[in-house]
Formats: sequence, C-alpha cells, structure tokens
Amino acid sequence: MKKLFLLLMASCTICTALAQQSFYLKGNNVYFTNDDSPAELVLENSTKTVKGVLVNTGNGSTTFKPVVKINDSTIVFGADTLTFRGGSVSLQQTTDAGNSTTNYINANGGYYQNNTRLLHATDSMLSIGYNAGKSNTSGYGNTAVGHGALQNNTTGYSNTAVGYHGLQQTINGVSNVSIGANSLQANTSGYSNIAIGESALAANTTSGDNVAIGRGALAAITTGSSSVAIGYLAGGNATYGNIVAIGARALQNNTGYGNTAVGYQSLNANTSGIGNTAAGYRAGAVSNGNNNIFIGYNAGSAAGQTGVATNNNTAVGSGALGTVTGSGNTAVGASALAAACGSNNIAIGDSALVLTTGSQNTALGKNAGANITTGNNNLAIGYRAYVPVATNNYQLSIGNLIYGTGLDGTVNTISNGKIGIKTKAPVYEMDVNGKLGVRTIDSVANAVNVLCQDPVTGEIKKTAALSVPQTFVQTATVTVSGTDNETTLISSGTGNLTIPAAAWFAGKSFRIVVQGAYSTDADNAARLKFTIRLGSVVIAQSAGIFAGYGKTNMPYELRAECICRSTGASGTIYSTGIMTYDDAGYITAVNDGTGIATVDLTASQTLNITVTLSDDAAGNAVSAFIVTMEAIN
Repeated sequence: MKKLFLLLMASCTICTALAQQSFYLKGNNVYFTNDDSPAELVLENSTKTVKGVLVNTGNGSTTFKPVVKINDSTIVFGADTLTFRGGSVSLQQTTDAGNSTTNYINANGGYYQNNTRLLHATDSMLSIGYNAGKSNTSGYGNTAVGHGALQNNTTGYSNTAVGYHGLQQTINGVSNVSIGANSLQANTSGYSNIAIGESALAANTTSGDNVAIGRGALAAITTGSSSVAIGYLAGGNATYGNIVAIGARALQNNTGYGNTAVGYQSLNANTSGIGNTAAGYRAGAVSNGNNNIFIGYNAGSAAGQTGVATNNNTAVGSGALGTVTGSGNTAVGASALAAACGSNNIAIGDSALVLTTGSQNTALGKNAGANITTGNNNLAIGYRAYVPVATNNYQLSIGNLIYGTGLDGTVNTISNGKIGIKTKAPVYEMDVNGKLGVRTIDSVANAVNVLCQDPVTGEIKKTAALSVPQTFVQTATVTVSGTDNETTLISSGTGNLTIPAAAWFAGKSFRIVVQGAYSTDADNAARLKFTIRLGSVVIAQSAGIFAGYGKTNMPYELRAECICRSTGASGTIYSTGIMTYDDAGYITAVNDGTGIATVDLTASQTLNITVTLSDDAAGNAVSAFIVTMEAIN
C-alpha cells in the first residue's frame, strides 16, 4: 500500500510539473484504499463549481453523484434524492434532514407549487390544498383540507372543512364542520352546522344548528335552522328549518317546517305541509297536508299514489290510510282505512274499515266494518263485525249480534233509532229475536205497572198492575128520572175509572159491576137501556128492558166483561154480560149483538155507564148505588 501511494504521489508531482491544471487517471476501475480508520480522501479545489458530490455508499465505498440544475431556482442533489426550492421563499435547515424523528425542515411560509400555497400550518389554522384557507386573517382554530376549503374565511373560527370547496364562502362562520365536496359551500356566517357528504347543506348561508349527513342532504336550505337530515337527498329541497329527515329521500321535496320523517322516501311527496310526522318506508304521501302522523310501511302512502292535501290524520300500521284523501281520520292497524277518501273516520284493528270511502265511521276490531263502502256515521265493534247494509248510514253492529239503525243523534239530540238483538232490521226501539229472560228482579210493594207481551205483534208493553180490583164508590146515589135522554149513572166518588193505555194488551179483561134500583110508572112504564162506554165509544149495550108497570125500588145488577182482542190506535174490545133484575131475577144480554168495538188504545180511556128511559113519565126512575171495575188478568 505504501508503495502504491508513493508511486501515485510521484506521478502527481510529475504531472503537475507538466500541466498545472489537469491530471488524468484512466482505467476501467481506479481504487484508492486505506486500511486506517477513519479513511479519508480529500480533494481540494479553489472556488470552482464541482459537477458532482462525493457520496459514501457504505462498506467503505465512496461514489460521485451528479448535481443537476432543473431551472434557475431548483437544483437536485444526487438526481433522485431531495429537491430544494429557492427564490423568494427561504429554506432554513436547522439540522440535518435525515430520517431521525427528531429532525425536521422548518418552512414558515408553507409549501408552494407554482406560487400557490399547498400546505400551511400556524397556531390558528391548518390549510392543506389549493387555496385552502387562503383568506384567513384573524380566524383561529380552523382546519381546511381540500381544494378551496375555507377559501374566503377571514375571521371565522373553530371551523373544519375537508373536501373540495367545503365551507368555501364562509367569512365569519363559527364551529361548522364540512366533510365532502361542496358541503356547506355557500355558508357565510352560519354557525354550529355539521355537513357530511357531497353538497350537504350546500346552499346554507347564515343559519345554524343544522346536521346534514348524506349526499345532497339539506342541500337547498338557506336560512333555516335546527334541522337534522341523514341520508341521500334527505330534506334535499327544504328551505325552512326545524325538520328531521332520516332516510334516503326522506322529506326530499318539502319546503314546510316542523316536519319529521324517518324512513326511505317518507313524506317524500310532501311539498309545503307543516307539522307532519312519518316513520316507515314511504310513509306519508300528502303534498300540502298539515299535522298528519303516519307510522308504518306505506302508511298514508299507497304505491304509486300522487300526494294530496289532507290534514290531521293519524295512521299507525303497514298500509294504514293507504290512499288517504280526507282529513281527521285515525287508523291503527295494518291496512286500516286503506281506501279512506272520507273524513273523520276511526278504525282500530287489522283491516278495519278497509273499504270505506265514507265519513264519520267508527270501527274497533280486526276487519270491523270491513263491508262499509260509501256509508257514513256507522259504528262496528268486534271481530269482523259488519253493519247490515254497506252503503247505509247511522248503523250499529256489535259482535254481529246487536244491530242498530237510525242512530242519528248528536250532542244533546237523542237518536230515533232502533236496536235489534239477533236481527239486522229491528222494528221496535228494542227488538229481540229470541227469548228474553231476567235472572233476578226486585219486588215492589205497590206495583204501578207490569210488562206484558202482545200475543199478536210480539211487542212488550206496559200495563197497569191491578193487583187490587180497581173500584169506584160513589159518595151519593145517582137517580135518573123525568127524562128520556141518555144520562150517566156515575157520580163523583173515590177510585179511578180511567184505564191507562199501557194497561191494554191482547187478552186483557176487565169486569164491570153496577148495582142499583129502578121504579116504573103505573100507566107509562119505561123501557131501560144501559150503555157502557170507553171514552166516546160504546163497547157494550143492553136492549130496552121492560121491567113491568108500577114497580118501586126494584133492585138490579149489571155485570159485564170486556176483553181486548188487539191494541193500537184501532184496538178492538169484545164485551159480554148479563143483567139481573126484579124479584124473579130476569136475565138479559148486555151486548145486545153490537159485536166488537174499535177503540184507540194508545190513549187512556175513561169508563162511563149511562141509562136511557124510553118514557119520561114521573114514575119512571133508575138509581145507581155502586160501580166496580176490576182487572181479571
């Protein structure tokens, strides 16, 4: 080694003498070796530029790498190792730029490309991207990542923008979060907004407290505040605030306020309605309706239906109020009121009022009122309880056992309807098609009325309870004399001869007894004719009875039975009877063949007994001492 070194030095001396500026070593490989450590090779030159650098490649090897000039402001050391930019922005290397974690490059002016700042970080702001945070002056706590993110912000603070043009127009906005291209792009002074997704809250300018997550969520809202939208185009066209839209296209076309929609396309067709709530796939298809509640798959939103204006509806259940066009309806249960075109209906139960297009109907139970179509004001209670006629109004069905018709009463007005048990067409206010029984009943000491059945019509009617024979006792004897006119034999006294209407029923019988005395003139003896009346109608009458001449105070007794054959305004009474008189006890028919009398038995009638003397001679007279009437049954 020493020999080689001496040879080299000698050669250099010779060459130097021959040529002071050049020395050449030529060969495929030239090696300089030194066993000492450290081994050094020093090349000295005055101030000339060296067209390369000597680089230690390890293992005791040293290699020259070129220094390449890119342009007037950029050179590259080693061709592919590290690039430094000169010019107007200074680069200060405080220590070596090795790969140690304790070493760094300090670039206070940021990193630029073609005079455009791409990376800049200060105590108040981090900007990464073309024109990101470009205009910031006194704003602090801001983070801008992406082309044009927070580009115009000057004094706003605590904002975060990640994505192309995120929060681009913000000037003094506060505490906004923008993640996604064009999210919150137009925001100028809005505050506390969160936008995640392309164009989320893109048009917002000054409003605050909004949350938009999803592409186009709340994209059109400008000044509305306190809204939440999660999902693709959720609340996409909203302009006012105070809405909640969760689900793709939920409330997409709404411009109202105070709406809540949860589910894919829920309230999607609602354009200007306010105060609506919808939860479920495509729940709610009302365009201008207000204050509606739709909960369930397609509740208030049948497939393909165009939105209509309805108000104050409530639907809970899959397909409930599916084609609703009316207002004020309540439907709870799958497909309840599914075809509702009317208003103010109430349906509770699976498919209750499923076909109804009428109004003011109420149904409770699975399939209750399912047969009602255009009928109104009907009531159906019970599993598959159907009203008698699908198109009629004011009907009732309870368990397909109790039916009603004409139930038209409202507020303080009492219905004039009829109720039937086991009959769909009741005739009476209470019409029972079957046996009627009473398990227990209270006793009454002095019953006034009892209930009886009319054997002809089947009606249950009230009748007077004559447990004690009804009697009438005169306080004085009534005497008829000196006249041939029909004259009453009944005077005032105790008791009641008025028979109430409720006492009559087919088969009802009364017994009438009159006791008294008569006298006849010795020369012109009169014939006697007795008449029994109910009101003005004769129900029994005797023939003219000849009792002989010159009779004085001869006793007589009149007995008659009156039987009701039918009731009503044209009720019928059949009467029979006998009369006993004179010492011999003659008997004569009372009815005298007049047959059946027709009497209005819907009104109370007063019993009256009269006598007619065929001759008004002074010796002819009839007296009545007592009149008795009693109910036989």
